[in-house]
Amino acid sequence: MIEKIMEPVAKAGAKAAAKCAEVVSKECVKKGAEIAGKIMALMISYLITIWLTSRYKDKVHKELLDKHDEETANRLTEQFNIEVEKLKKEIVELKKELNITKEEAESRFREGVIGICKKFGISPDSVLK
Repeated sequence: MIEKIMEPVAKAGAKAAAKCAEVVSKECVKKGAEIAGKIMALMISYLITIWLTSRYKDKVHKELLDKHDEETANRLTEQFNIEVEKLKKEIVELKKELNITKEEAESRFREGVIGICKKFGISPDSVLK
């Protein structure tokens, strides 16, 4: 008897659960695409910086070592690397906030690296390809 009373309730619950699952899955697809876009923007920014600064650390250290003693060159190289990492993070934030293009992000990164190089007395050509 109770089973017959509960059967329509169970069917209605199953229909409601199916409808909820449908709505949730549609929203997940929408949000997933949005999140994937943000992830791709971050990946592009990091790939740009990796491409532009490939093996720059060794070159920077060598150039600083030519001008300074070993301890000072190590310290300056570490500071240089920290400033480049800060610049990378700033470019990623700008890309997310302002939705700038890949070319504009690359240009801003180049300008930033050139400024950092001038600050440390390093030739930008040794850092940028």
